Amino acid sequence: MIAIGDEQIHRLRDYDHSERVRVVELDARKKTSRYVVEFLEGVKQGQRKNVPLRRLRGDWTEVTAHDELLANWQRLDESWMEERESDAASVVFERLINSEIAAGVWVLVRKLTELRDSEGHIE
Repeated sequence: MIAIGDEQIHRLRDYDHSERVRVVELDARKKTSRYVVEFLEGVKQGQRKNVPLRRLRGDWTEVTAHDELLANWQRLDESWMEERESDAASVVFERLINSEIAAGVWVLVRKLTELRDSEGHIE
């Protein structure tokens, strides 16, 4: 639970840079969780903004790990496979992974794995 005084990682979008903010007020007027934060560094230092919970990405002490994780996701997003590569990945997946355990679902935006329980049902 985020409390007044907590220093948080703020990101406007997933791949924007992390900004250090301090929670100064809880906004109870809205149906969704919102917080008034004060920017602690950079050109926005001292400015306050009312932001939704989804923009607060975690405790500021974890910013290095968070930035590394999102940088890795960004690299994956930027490395689109050609059709031949995607087809090859599908063949390898199908030959190595038992279809009773998992199924590769190849969609335009993301690749994902569906896990099956002991009875073969997708979870």
